[in-house]
Amino acid sequence: MEELFGLSMDVVMVFLLAVFLPVLAVVAVMAWRNRVMLKLGLRNIPRRKSQTVLIVVGIMISTLIMAAAFGTGDSISYSIRDNAVGSLGTIDEIIVSARASESDTIGSATYFPFQRYQQLKAELEALSVSESIDGLAPSIGEPVPTVNNRTSLSEGQMRVVGVDPDTLDGFGRFHLLSGEEVRLDTLGPNDALINEEAANELDAVAGDELVSFVAGSSVNFRVQGVVDSGGLAGRDSTLLVRLDRAQQMFGRQGQVNSMAVSNLGGVIDGAQRSDEVTDALRVLFTDRTVAGDLKDLLHRNDVIDELASPRLTVGEQMSADLSTLTDGLSESRLTDRFIGALADEDVQEEVLDALARLELSEVERQASTLFAGLAEFRVVDIKKQALEAADRVGSGVTSIFIVMGLFSIMVGVLLIFLIFVMLAAARRSEMGMARAVGAKRRHLVQMFLFEGTAYSLMSGAIGVVLGLGASAIIVYVANRILQGGGSGAPENFVMVAHFEIRSAIVAYCLGMVITLGTVGVSAYQVSQLNIVSAVRGLPTPVRMSETPFRYVLFGPLRAFVRPALIAARGLRALVSLELGRGLGLLLQAFWTGITSPARSFWAVLKVLWIPMTHGWLTVVVGVLLTWLGTSGDNAASMRIGITLVIIGVGLTIKTLSRRTGLRPDVGDRIAYTFMGIVSLVFWIIPFDTLRSIFGELEGGIEMFFISGVAMVAAAVWTVMYNADLLLKVLNYFTSPFGRLRPVLVTAVAYPMAAKFRTGLTLAMFALVIFTLIVMSILTEAFSAAVGDSENVVGGWDIQATVNMNTPIDDIRQAIDEQPDLDNRDISAIGGYTFIPVEARQVGAEEQRWEFYSVRAADDQFLEETGAGLKIIADGYGDTPEEVWAHLRQDPLLVVVDSLVVPSREGFTNDEMSFELEGLFYQDDEMEPIDIEVREPSTGQVIPLKVIAVMDRSSDAFGELGMGMIASRSGLDAAIPSRIPTTTYRFKVADGVDVPTLSKGLESAFRENGMESDVLSDLVDEIAAANRAFNYLFTTFMGLGLLVGIAALGVVSLRAVVERRQQIGVLRAIGYRRMMVQLSFLTESSFVVLMGTALGIGLGTMISYNIVKEIQTDIETVRFAIPWVQIVIIVAIAYFFSLATTFLPARQASNIYPAEALRYE
Repeated sequence: MEELFGLSMDVVMVFLLAVFLPVLAVVAVMAWRNRVMLKLGLRNIPRRKSQTVLIVVGIMISTLIMAAAFGTGDSISYSIRDNAVGSLGTIDEIIVSARASESDTIGSATYFPFQRYQQLKAELEALSVSESIDGLAPSIGEPVPTVNNRTSLSEGQMRVVGVDPDTLDGFGRFHLLSGEEVRLDTLGPNDALINEEAANELDAVAGDELVSFVAGSSVNFRVQGVVDSGGLAGRDSTLLVRLDRAQQMFGRQGQVNSMAVSNLGGVIDGAQRSDEVTDALRVLFTDRTVAGDLKDLLHRNDVIDELASPRLTVGEQMSADLSTLTDGLSESRLTDRFIGALADEDVQEEVLDALARLELSEVERQASTLFAGLAEFRVVDIKKQALEAADRVGSGVTSIFIVMGLFSIMVGVLLIFLIFVMLAAARRSEMGMARAVGAKRRHLVQMFLFEGTAYSLMSGAIGVVLGLGASAIIVYVANRILQGGGSGAPENFVMVAHFEIRSAIVAYCLGMVITLGTVGVSAYQVSQLNIVSAVRGLPTPVRMSETPFRYVLFGPLRAFVRPALIAARGLRALVSLELGRGLGLLLQAFWTGITSPARSFWAVLKVLWIPMTHGWLTVVVGVLLTWLGTSGDNAASMRIGITLVIIGVGLTIKTLSRRTGLRPDVGDRIAYTFMGIVSLVFWIIPFDTLRSIFGELEGGIEMFFISGVAMVAAAVWTVMYNADLLLKVLNYFTSPFGRLRPVLVTAVAYPMAAKFRTGLTLAMFALVIFTLIVMSILTEAFSAAVGDSENVVGGWDIQATVNMNTPIDDIRQAIDEQPDLDNRDISAIGGYTFIPVEARQVGAEEQRWEFYSVRAADDQFLEETGAGLKIIADGYGDTPEEVWAHLRQDPLLVVVDSLVVPSREGFTNDEMSFELEGLFYQDDEMEPIDIEVREPSTGQVIPLKVIAVMDRSSDAFGELGMGMIASRSGLDAAIPSRIPTTTYRFKVADGVDVPTLSKGLESAFRENGMESDVLSDLVDEIAAANRAFNYLFTTFMGLGLLVGIAALGVVSLRAVVERRQQIGVLRAIGYRRMMVQLSFLTESSFVVLMGTALGIGLGTMISYNIVKEIQTDIETVRFAIPWVQIVIIVAIAYFFSLATTFLPARQASNIYPAEALRYE
């Protein structure tokens, strides 16, 4: 994994080390210089072992979560890279015809003469780039159905690869599984090698006879050996033969359909030369006449200026390529550097984007057409793309895990803060006496820093180790999910647990920085204690600042000039020959100068803090953020801004209440309750209501975290500032319970009196339960949508595909000819063929040709399909049946899938480059849209008209098929060669067993390569995979529950110590041991159940809003509460919370009254 949130992991590691190591060094120096404070700080660790264990458990969770996220990202990146390298071997680039579709790599339907390979080899030898290429191999690759006569097992898409034995230099040799080398030139015309995947699929061994079916004839091969997969042997099931035998087999004498390029270096190092090799090959393949036409077309000042203008969205390499392009446009002759840049597909995208920004539609249209004919061949830097995709996917997954784990990290931070505040409360008298005998505030800060650093160093190391172990478990679970199918991953893809040292360092340092920062803040708060009240054990008095505001106002200026003043004093001391004092002052001035920016910033914050606490400046900042959010379409800024406005209004109410003479407690209650309730109401407002007020705003996955924190904070804030009212309500409702009433009231009164710690504990539990509830409800909603097979599959029961080289001319007649099949078992059969095309919308701003596909369907499919439609164009009926009837009548009408229609909420498919303009998926009506499609091999353009948009849930969101649906009759007339039907869908008659019929079809037509699936089973697999991955995320997020349980244990342990005398009094007036124990358990139950109730309530409300929002895109999503799962979550949380509290409660019940009353 190379990046995190767009930042290089190397940069992140260096930055964190640059922060962590100096901080650690400063702490070490302070510890060396002040060993007394070090001993005082460390002596408390072994004194209370159970408390230390809980603290370590709580602190290490944050590091564990980050290490698990980084480890998972590393594993995914490594697995994809390993799969890519294993599949490609020494192949670094693939050369195919420029007329081949974008999906074609090794092998395609577009052939070219073998002599072109020979010419290319001669041309490369004359170029300097030949030193970077150590292999060029022409080949043929075609899928054919193949059967093993011995085992009767078949593979419908066996890839037959023909390779010339004389062109293998640079690609290495083929090796049998035993390690022995095998040569292709020893193979006879009916001999073949198979790779390991093919051997497993067919259960084949050396000596077996395989039969491949091509165009109505069969070809027999004898297996001479099983070779290692990868490289020219492929990763999918592959049968290797000599090139001349493959040419004869497919009737392609003297032709090939791809060339593989191997760069100098190993399987990884070779990819680093891809840019050099690809650029040289693209220059070689470019039609200079077309390049000159493009140069003339783009030679305009406005175009050059637009391409030369700096843009933040392009990388360093793209900026260099665009600079080369603009320089070439300004020159009079065509240079190779200009042609190389012009032939780069990414540069072409930028050029077309620039033309679109300039609104030069006609120029864009001409440029797009010229780009399509620029090169004779297309060079695909396939290994480089695969390695970059691996890093991109790994970084993306890590980012998701980090964002999902932010709740647990936040809970960990709250726990650290709570722990040190409670430790300070426990040692308040001790610290007060230390201050009384001469200890300074910085000594108290140091003492807590030493203790916090010791905890952090231990727990961080444990957290990293456990986090890497957790990522290994995640990889194991993910592999089980992948093996179950339905995930969309390649069939033979296996994840491998892999960890980079860099990721472990980042996780450890990030955890340490977060922990030490939190410890530092809490230690600073501790150091502000009042000496007298601490020594006497009195409540801390409320301190009012006596510093004049004008003194605070000039604080930034003093912080800025202080280094100069100290330096002046040092120079004066040197002039007075006070060398020691002068050098000391100069060193102090140097240090003060380094820290001056931070001191100035802190001073500015102190200046702003006063008007912000009065409310008016908070409102101003909130209004500014709201304006920035609405003008920049940023949902986070707008939401936070409105929340600050609400808080500012509440603070203003508090300020006015103080000035009007209202009782402080009443005024504070009004102000704080207003802030909490209004903020909570604002955050649970439905999204469509906010959209109607503020317009369309963009928000990513980070909004989930921000919303959760804001809602929980508002709810807990409201509850804790109205704790006395809750106690009154509890007193009223517990009056009928008799002897239990004192226990209940006492149990609730203590946590309500300690508002700060109770509020933090409530927030921890509520945050964790909130995330688990949201994930559970969304999992249920999406699983129900994906698993609704009736809507997903359009009423079909079976889907079957056949090999395009062995099509079935008449499926009904073919079924009649099979003795084990009966046409009466099948009520309807429809068929279609995927045709890769390039498409663009007529009259749109975007005029480039983009890759898309057409599902050319026969009339039976169009008549029987039950696929749902989201939008129907005016004039084409009101029901799906009417639309499909129009498609049968007019072959130039099409229905597009939802993947090419943008969403107002940003629901798009990044894999689809073609996208319609002027239409959103949420629209209820549309006008017919004219588009053009171009057949890549012939360049023929076919005008079509879009009359409807399919429902998102159709075909399982594209998992079962994607592309526009059209009548094949029109496409057959436009395309020179008739494309056979390759996909069939069947409706099974009543009373017929669907799985049995599916197996019968596959067995009967194995010579055609038929592979059939029960559609409901496929839908169930997809739903199960989605559900499993969601459960995996839920479990990962549930790690925060451990933090909440640890927090409750710490609070319970502290409560026993604090209330020792109270326990003695209760025992003295008649409380039994069981009543004391029950009181403590009830106290924990109250906190757990209230936090759980808040989490469930808030999570349910935000989930309802999310589901309602998603329903505008996916109508089949339904809001449903998974009660069983929620009950399980609550039960687990409650059980372990009570288990953690049981020991402190038992300890409290065993306290003798006389001993407790003497306790101080």
